[in-house]
Amino acid sequence: MKYDFAFVGAGVSTTVMLMQLKKKGALDSKRVLLIDPHVFSQRNKSLCFWCKPNDDIQQDFKELIEESWCTVRKTNYDVEKLQSFVYYQTSAASMVRELEKMIKFDQFNVYKEAIDVFKTDENGIYLELRGEKIRADYWFDSRQPEYQTNDEVNPLIYQSFYGFTVKLNQPHALHLELMDFEVDQHEYTQFMYILPAAENKVLIEFTRFGDCELSDEYACQELEKYISSRFGEFEILSREKGSIPMTQRSLCNANQSGVINLGARGGLIKSTTGYVLKNMHEHASFISERIVLHASPEQIKKEWYDLKKPNRFHFYDGLLLSILKSKAKWGKSIFQNLTQRGSWDETFHFLDEKSTLGQEVKIFSKLPIYPFLWAIGQRLKRSKLKDLTILFFLSVFFLLVQPGSGIGFIVSMAVLGIGMIAIGIPHGALDHLLVPLFNQGKSRTQILVRYIIHMFAMLVLWYVSPSLALLIFLLFSAWHFGESDGETWGLTRLESFLWGIFFFYFLLGTHEENAFQIINIMINQTVQWTASLFSLIPVVLYFIFRKKWYAALLCLWLLIATQLPLILAFGLYFIFHHSQPSWKRIQLALSKTSQQMWLKALPFQIGAWLFFFFCLWFFRLKSEQDLDGIYALIFISIACISWPHAWVMTRFYIARKKVSSM
Repeated sequence: MKYDFAFVGAGVSTTVMLMQLKKKGALDSKRVLLIDPHVFSQRNKSLCFWCKPNDDIQQDFKELIEESWCTVRKTNYDVEKLQSFVYYQTSAASMVRELEKMIKFDQFNVYKEAIDVFKTDENGIYLELRGEKIRADYWFDSRQPEYQTNDEVNPLIYQSFYGFTVKLNQPHALHLELMDFEVDQHEYTQFMYILPAAENKVLIEFTRFGDCELSDEYACQELEKYISSRFGEFEILSREKGSIPMTQRSLCNANQSGVINLGARGGLIKSTTGYVLKNMHEHASFISERIVLHASPEQIKKEWYDLKKPNRFHFYDGLLLSILKSKAKWGKSIFQNLTQRGSWDETFHFLDEKSTLGQEVKIFSKLPIYPFLWAIGQRLKRSKLKDLTILFFLSVFFLLVQPGSGIGFIVSMAVLGIGMIAIGIPHGALDHLLVPLFNQGKSRTQILVRYIIHMFAMLVLWYVSPSLALLIFLLFSAWHFGESDGETWGLTRLESFLWGIFFFYFLLGTHEENAFQIINIMINQTVQWTASLFSLIPVVLYFIFRKKWYAALLCLWLLIATQLPLILAFGLYFIFHHSQPSWKRIQLALSKTSQQMWLKALPFQIGAWLFFFFCLWFFRLKSEQDLDGIYALIFISIACISWPHAWVMTRFYIARKKVSSM
């Protein structure tokens, strides 16, 4: 069976999408399928949005709007008249009625069934339903999303709410109230949300921002206490409750080729407010316009992503989410300052992500600064920049203590030694656990034997042809280090390799005296080149053009590295920029704690040190007995150990990408 449009999930987002398709004339003579086990049943929920009176969303939802407000109560003595916006309310019940009207057309089919996964064959994507394959030109999916659970940077909390629609026994002058914090916080951010209607009828919702959702019993107690103390006696007419995810986490298995995600699954919820209806409308309007022009689902998804790439508002939201997750008690102060010291017109404009930097500075100046400084520190601590921050800090520290001699030299060697034992060597000593992930036919013994053979083959090559060994060492190191950085920055394989080549060219070429003294010992020949500091400029500009800010920052670190001894500069980079992120990727793949991983790596780390001492003995007649000679032997040992490790990691990254694309 073939349809023009098929929807898995028939909630609000599907209704909004169908309304826009109908408005654009895209439903004329088209076959439409709705698949939802609970279709028409989700009615008891209010839906609100703000806009200017003549905006498209107001015109499109005109028949669905149930209430509207032009004033907002800010405090007991302050009611603000909205200048630019009107706050509107509709409901899930109105959306259901609109959907019921549309499906009366003959071309609509409704299946009240649950769907697990889409399938693909040589003819494209399909669903198997009632024994037949269902296909469609455009698939839409609005099922509940599942979020990545291993995201340490982006917290996941919920906006849970429980509401009474009540009739007050005594008349009151009622105004819209978006956040009344005169309730117990209980270590969360909690407030009352008040939507008044005529005849003393009012919806009052108790709302919590936090990782623990409201219980029905607790919410009812708080609502009854709040309403009684503020409004007196009342009669409950209806109840509603819900929970909205507040997060910037990526979704699990949500990027199905050929399927357009809607609603929460499409990432349309404003992560810090829970508002979604305006985003649904904008999304549906965009998609319907592109469908009229016969754009493919993949074209539509790409164009929407390009239009809605993360921006500075994404950063602002991330800071607030971090605060609400870990320091929820600060939420009351932040929101009270935002809503009471500023105007709601400014706030709505800001929440629409249409404010200017100047307007945002004005808004931020009214907020407490410390919580956001704390949040920046926390996000930095959990982000990719954490490793780069440590790298910068240690590099500047060693510049100040002069690591070339004396106590500075001792401290620098101690830091490198501890770093190598803690993570530098262990991250490569876990290869025996990684190989079974992409090559299940190999036993632990086979893996170990092949590993040792590769190591000693490289060692023999160093003995027989040091120059060829050095060339191979530099090339596969450029590949390996570039590949690791490319995973972090999102580079192509070619970009990663070219970056790796440039890294070694620049690092060695700006330490020519120290670097080539060591290299000349390694190969017993004279080799040298010089890298200009100006060679960094095109690389930095390229990364800026590609919006790879982390990569551009690392290029700036390379300038600092030119003032450090080669061994220290390379060691800091290897430990804190290369090994640390690799350790995290391996940890994610193995689902083990750092302690478990370190213990698993310990026997092989001991083996690596024994191999190093073997190299000292093996090359004892060919090396000079000074510090540069020892450094030369260290690099030869690293070359032998990292030769098989580089290929294991390449296979690991390839397997990782295959899994993530499934």
